Amino acid sequence: MEICLARTSEQGSRQLVYAAIGERDSEDHMKDAYVSNAGVAEPSNFVMSEKGKTMQDDFWRETIEILTKQASQLRSIVQQYLV
Repeated sequence: MEICLARTSEQGSRQLVYAAIGERDSEDHMKDAYVSNAGVAEPSNFVMSEKGKTMQDDFWRETIEILTKQASQLRSIVQQYLV
């Protein structure tokens, strides 16, 4: 299973780079898009569900809490993004 699902650091970083700067000529196509394998893909039904939205919100909140505990100076920066 790991061979099918896991990615190397380099492969994973390619996804982040593509999401950040990919398709510069069609930026509207990339807004709010789900990126997979260096392309825009349709997100799963779970991601689009209410339970998926709740999980995303919880994950984001926990991530911000961890970051702000580790670096208190980030608190003022990230406060504007907390709902």
